[in-house]
Amino acid sequence: MLRYYQRSPCRLMLLGFAAVIALQFVLGFLLCGVLPHSRYRDFCYVGGMQHDLLLSRQRSNDAIGYMKDINEPATKQGILKELEARSTIDRIEFCVAIVTVMRPSLTNEEQYVFQLLKQLLPEILADKNVSLFLVNGETDAKKHTALQKYADFLPTHHIEPSAKNNGNPLSVAYIKEKYDYGKALQVCEAQRPRYVLLLQDDVVPRQGFFSMLRYLVHNRLPACGDAGKPWAYVRLFYPERWSGFQNEDLYFLVAVSLGLGSALLFLVYFILKSKYGSGHFEVSQFPWLLLLPSSFLVLSLLYMVNRFHLESLRLLSTPLLSASSPADKCCIPAVLYQQSAVRPLSDYLVRSAENGEPPIEVDLAIGEFAATKNWTTCRSRPNIVDHHGRQSTLPKGMMDDVT
Repeated sequence: MLRYYQRSPCRLMLLGFAAVIALQFVLGFLLCGVLPHSRYRDFCYVGGMQHDLLLSRQRSNDAIGYMKDINEPATKQGILKELEARSTIDRIEFCVAIVTVMRPSLTNEEQYVFQLLKQLLPEILADKNVSLFLVNGETDAKKHTALQKYADFLPTHHIEPSAKNNGNPLSVAYIKEKYDYGKALQVCEAQRPRYVLLLQDDVVPRQGFFSMLRYLVHNRLPACGDAGKPWAYVRLFYPERWSGFQNEDLYFLVAVSLGLGSALLFLVYFILKSKYGSGHFEVSQFPWLLLLPSSFLVLSLLYMVNRFHLESLRLLSTPLLSASSPADKCCIPAVLYQQSAVRPLSDYLVRSAENGEPPIEVDLAIGEFAATKNWTTCRSRPNIVDHHGRQSTLPKGMMDDVT
């Protein structure tokens, strides 16, 4: 049978493409747990979920061990002294505010904020130009029992509820979210930092986070938006499910697949020509019909990996391949603000919440306000934080109403 294909190199090429495509599909299903944003994930979602849960459990166990280590008396005193000194520095470079609430379905030790601190706190302590504040978003500060255990050495602020936060439960959820976000910005704004970094407690920054952030600010963000117009804020996370190939990318995918498929076809053609001699490979007999399977091979490979994972390859050479692009109105798990944008935005969010304005999500409210101010808003490419929250901040009954 092999001789049959060797007598016709075109058949051999077709056999090779078919074998590679079949192998790729098999690998796609086997690796969909490791590539959680692959389009193949839809066909093996259970395996992917198990992979995510194992990672989350590992992060939680690591965070429990870390928080236990830093809760020793000598370590606590050192951290307290260092962070208190940072909080008094005027015009510090970065002020980090972490907004945290209790997740009812997680134990005290499993709260997401500790996974964030395990990753971020060592980098903050090693960087003299960064201050840190934990912002307790619970209406009653004592309800955040997990945070109370560490409040004696981690700078913690409680957001006092507004007397005007009345209404039905769903309205309160959205209004309070805007109010808390605005108040958290004000916590940092009082220190007059150059930049305010506001994080929700269910994100985890990448290793070398502040190095990436500085390179992004100084080398990539100036090219975001209109020339000469400063940016107001940059979103450091964009949902993975929206970072993939969408319907509007179809023409782009077809063009790329045809281009790379042609290159692949020519490469295989000349390799086989050098092996079997030119007698079987006249230019007039070039196997153009094989362009279809070669292009399909490239297209299926792109879908297997998906754009999110392709963009994540930039992290292998960060910061050189990092980039920025104009931002949509979504999303706010991690946002870096210019100092000049903090006061007007925080005042707007607090005022609109206290006035009981229409209950829209805080990220949409921020986007609409930025549009009225004609601000330049950006997002990092790729994400330099991961968003791993699976437990809602809302009580079970309210979650049912929302979903």
